[in-house]
Formats: sequence, C-alpha cells, structure tokens
Amino acid sequence: MRSSLQNKDKSLIARIAAFLGKYEKVLLAMGMALFLALPFIAQSGYFTHILYMVAIAGYFGTAWNILGGYGGQNSLGFAVFLGIGAYASTLFYMKAGINPWIASALGAGVCAVIAFVLGFLLFRLRQVFFTFATMALLKVITLFAIYFRKLTNGNLGISLPVNTGAINLSFENKNFYFLLAALLLFMGMFITYKIRKSRLGLGLLALRDDHDAAESLGVDSHVAKVIAMTVGAFMVSLGGTLQAFYVLYIDPISVFDFKTSIQMALVAILGGVGTLAGPFVGAALIIPVDTLLRAKFGGGHLQGLNLVFYGATLLIMVIFFPQGILPGLGSIFKRKQKVASKTDLIKEPADWTEGPGLMDCPDQNTEGIEGKTASKIVEGEALIEVKDLTVKFGGLTAVNGFNLSLRKGEIVGLIGPNGAGKTTVFNAITGYVRTAKGQVYFCGDKVRQGTKPHRLCRSGLARTFQIVKPFVRMTLLENVMLGSIIKKNDRLRSLKKAEEVLGFVGLLDQKDAFPTRLTVAGQKRLDLARALSTEPVLLMLDEPMAGLLPNEVEEMISTIRKIVSKGVSVIIIEHVMTAIMSLCDRVIVMDRGEKIAEGLPEEVTSNRRVIDVYLGEGYNA
Repeated sequence: MRSSLQNKDKSLIARIAAFLGKYEKVLLAMGMALFLALPFIAQSGYFTHILYMVAIAGYFGTAWNILGGYGGQNSLGFAVFLGIGAYASTLFYMKAGINPWIASALGAGVCAVIAFVLGFLLFRLRQVFFTFATMALLKVITLFAIYFRKLTNGNLGISLPVNTGAINLSFENKNFYFLLAALLLFMGMFITYKIRKSRLGLGLLALRDDHDAAESLGVDSHVAKVIAMTVGAFMVSLGGTLQAFYVLYIDPISVFDFKTSIQMALVAILGGVGTLAGPFVGAALIIPVDTLLRAKFGGGHLQGLNLVFYGATLLIMVIFFPQGILPGLGSIFKRKQKVASKTDLIKEPADWTEGPGLMDCPDQNTEGIEGKTASKIVEGEALIEVKDLTVKFGGLTAVNGFNLSLRKGEIVGLIGPNGAGKTTVFNAITGYVRTAKGQVYFCGDKVRQGTKPHRLCRSGLARTFQIVKPFVRMTLLENVMLGSIIKKNDRLRSLKKAEEVLGFVGLLDQKDAFPTRLTVAGQKRLDLARALSTEPVLLMLDEPMAGLLPNEVEEMISTIRKIVSKGVSVIIIEHVMTAIMSLCDRVIVMDRGEKIAEGLPEEVTSNRRVIDVYLGEGYNA
C-alpha cells in the first residue's frame, strides 16, 4: 500500500515536471503579466510602494548577481554605483538642463567607465581582499560626496524639482514608477539570461568554481571580471536614477548606503546565487517582510522587535535552504523525481575510448605566444624547450636548473618521488608560478616572465591538474564547451565540439549530469576532455591515472595513444610505471628539484641513481 502511494507520488511529480517543462515560457509570461497587473488590481498606494520596492530590489540583486552570483566575486560595496549613477544623472538634469531620460543614460555611461577603471585596479585582489576593498571604496566615495559641497551640496543633499510629466520622469501615480521598476527587472533578467548563455557567462561560472582551472582553459579572468563589473554597474546606475526621481531627494548617506549593498547581495543569495529568478524570489520574500515588520514594530516599547523576526526568518532560510530557495527546491524536486538513478550516472562504458562522435584533429594553425603557428614546427623539431628553469619559494629552491626539450609528436614522461618538483615544473611552464631563472620557448617563441595561463592555452598549450578541478555547478557539457567557446566564440560549433570530445572519452551519455556524480575515473576523463576541447598542440598531463583501477589505467593509456596519433604532443607526470614504460618515448627523472636522469624507459629504469632514489641506496636491482 505504502509503495503504491509512493509510486503515485512520483508519477504526479513526473507529470508536473513534464507540464512545467512544456509550458515554461507560457507560464513565465503569465507570471510576469500578473505581477505587472497587481497594483492596478489592488489600487492601494502603500501596496504599490511595496511592489515597487520588490521590483527595484530584485533588479539591484540581478545586477549584483552577474558579478557575485555567476562570477563568484562578492562585492559588498555595489551601492557605490547606485550613488554615482544617482548623482551623475541628477547633476546632468539640474545643472546642465539635460532631459532626465537622456541624463540617466549619460549617468549610467559615466558609472560604467568608472567601474571599468576601478575593476582593473580592484581585481588584482582575490576573494576576501576584494570584498574588503569594495567596502572601503564605498566609504571613500561617500566621503568624497560629502567633501565636494559645491558639486553635491554635501550632507544637505539635493532636492529634485517636482515637474510632473513622463518627459520629466516624474509621475503623480506610483503605478508608473512600479512599471518602470518592473521593466528594469525584466530587462535585467533578460541581460542575465543572455550573459549566462554566452562565452562570458561560461567563463564567469568557471571562475566561480575554480580560478586556476578556468585560466587553464583560456579564460582571461581579469577581463571577464572587469566586464561583469562594468555591466552590473551600468544596470545599478539606471536603478539609482529611478530611485532618485522616485524619492525626489538624494544625499550621500542614503545613496551610498552600506545596508543597500548588503541587501543587493542578500536577495540574490537568499533566492539562489547564479540563478535567473533567484534575486527576484529573494526580494519578494525579504522586502514585504521587512516593510511590514518595521511598520508593526518600528516604534513604541516594541521597537526593534522587527529586527528579531527579520533575523529569525533569514536564519530559518539559511538552515533549510543554504544554497538559496530556488536551488533548494530544485534539489528536493530532483531527489523525488529521480529521472536517472545514481548508478546510471556513474556506470562505466565497456570501451569508452570508442564512444560516439569523433574528436577533431587539433588546429595546427594555433598561434604561438608571438604569432608563430604550430604548423611551422615540423615533425622532430622542438615544440617546447625549457632551459635552466629555477623556481624558488622564499629560501627554498623547489626546482634547480631544469632542462627539457620535447619534439613534435613525442611523449615524454616526467617521474620522480613525491616532492621532487614535477608539478612545480608544470606550474612554471604554464604560468602559475614565477621563475627565479631560466627560459621557456614554445613553438619557437620566447615565453616572457609573467605570461598568463590563458594566453598559453590559447597558443595551443593545455594541461590537466594533479587534483581534478571540475566546475561542479556546470554540467559536463558546459565544462567541456568552455575550452572551445573561448577559442571560437561560436556557441553552436562549441556545442558540437564538446559533444564530440565527450563521446571520445565516453561521457556523452552523461553530458547533462554534474561532475559530482562521476567516479574518480569519470572525473579524470572529464579533466582530459576539457583540455582536449581547447585543441592543443601540446598536452601536459599531471597524474591522469592516479586512483584508477588497472583496467581503467589500460583504457587511459589507449586513449592517450589515440590523442598522440591525432598530432598532439604529450608531457606526462605519472607514478604508474606501467603507463610510463608503455607510453613514453623518453623519460626524465627528478629528485629534490633537479634532473638526475634522462633517456629511454629501459635505460632510466636500470640507472643506478634512479634505483637509489626510488628503492634506497645499495638496493640490488
């Protein structure tokens, strides 16, 4: 009986899911129409004011969500752009006599330019340091607004004249302000949707999950974050202008309000960061509750009780929906629906190297660091040369005088005990650590000190990581699309390329799953697929077989051979000697940061010094 009820429950959920999926756009349009009609149905000025506040807060949250939700850059000073936009448009209107509609666009343009410049400076900082810098920036700009009294009227603020009329962006009926705020909200959601589907959006999502992995696939992290900040600032500025004309008064304390910055982030976090409708859902919950509680308990002997209810509401939401309302409800729905079981998602194909789709040959016309193409490097000529590479961390020399030359079409193995400096060599070659001495040449071009990983990736050098770095909030298809779309900037071609590469590594049937559902072998394949999607001429693999079962090791060896047969050269770090012996043309052995041996696999394994390093001095081979 109980099983029968559960089956009926699952069947009902499946039917609801199918209905929502089929009529998603129609239901969304109906919801938007209902939201727009609410003030005209209620015919209450106070109710319309609450709806306006919901719409404008949702819009601000949507603007913040581009940088904070999709890009993972938590700014707590975004109200600085609200204030700059409000002041700029107001001054254009009152002192230059420019029409408010034009003034709002000019103000947003000024704000975007300022955000662009500030972004180039602030995004040299990462994580919490960036957050603190934005908070300090908000305080500094507030003090500037107070200090320059001749321009801003200081603490006294600026009162806007009442010139009723649509041409003057001034209305007697609050319904029109609400319609403008709702229009901004829908516009913001549309912009967010387009960004999410673009090359910029995938890059931001990747940066949110893992900065280094995103750079390794060609994402220019600095430029992506600056663009996201500029777009968000432009949007917030337009909302700041509407706020100024709604209140008809601005002053430094109200427009550069730290609480407004917190609210922008809070509505997005509560509704679900990185989701399209999350900021609106968060605003629809927070704003009415906050407004009604302040009205009920804002004065008298119960003053401050509203903050207790407000805090309790947020606490409950954080406990039960830590990822936000929409992601929380989505995960509950998916758990009940169970379209695919967990075992379906982690099953291993019998022969995944022969999966559907064919990986394209790499683009041999990939430009090198200085413009030389890989096609000019003939078979047997050096594709990459490392000369006297030295890396120091303070007083510790991690790599000392390392040399490497890899010819086109070769597979070179880099082995040695843990701590020998192998991964540090990879990091130095690919631009993740600075070198103290030495030089790298790729495709005949000199790689300058400080060359960013994304530039090396775009020149044809791809890598994987010792510890896999999947983008856990992106599907497998989106993970692999990123490397291709950064290079081609063509969504359809990148989609096709991603499906081909996923087919090549045997993950095509799981393309809509998330990386957390994969086994270790699956995640290793995904890491390899992402690197292949960039169409490299040189592939650097850092322990691609660590943690794999013997049959999985054999499959990975077979796949690497197929990759090399398509014209890709390989440098591989690996502790599985079966793989090194069967794959590599040459093997380099490192110990304590130095090269101690180089030669054919058979020569290296019989080298007395190598035996001493691996098995101990005096061991009888």
